[in-house]
Amino acid sequence: MAKKKRSFRPRYLDDFKPGATGEYEYRGTFMHCTLPEEGFRKKARKVLILVLGASALLIAAGCFPGTGMEGRPLILMPYALSLIAALIAVYKAVRMLAGGGRIRTYEFKRIVPRILVSAAAGAVLCAMGIFGIVISFLTHQFAGPVYPPLLLGGCFAGAGILLALAVQEMRRLPWAEMGNKDKNE
Repeated sequence: MAKKKRSFRPRYLDDFKPGATGEYEYRGTFMHCTLPEEGFRKKARKVLILVLGASALLIAAGCFPGTGMEGRPLILMPYALSLIAALIAVYKAVRMLAGGGRIRTYEFKRIVPRILVSAAAGAVLCAMGIFGIVISFLTHQFAGPVYPPLLLGGCFAGAGILLALAVQEMRRLPWAEMGNKDKNE
């Protein structure tokens, strides 16, 4: 018996077939938000604004004087990782909003669950950053003015709350699978 050759081609490419004009058309399934188009756009914009706000707070936290984070891995690592998670959530939220309420199934699997995961991870990492600030205060590691670590903690708290709200809004979006229909139908 001959072994079957293994294909390294992604399976979603099987959903593309040549059309009447010779160009490839997507003939697979779509994920459709069951809300009306305007309702979807409103919710998607809200998610985008929440993750953009969290990213802005985390970027602002990096602009504070170095006495807040320098040499403190309990603060620096959660900060860097939460910033990365928030920026991933922003990128995926923009892709979701650009796709409208109708997204190809293979793209849906790459976008919507990852918004949830990255926003939830960012919220947890922000909580870990607050925990790191509290530990640093209790061990008397901060020298100098008290306001930079407090402002840093406030940014962590605000970003964590915004990311948690983004997760909550994403869970409220109802999705259903639908067959391949023309967008105008």
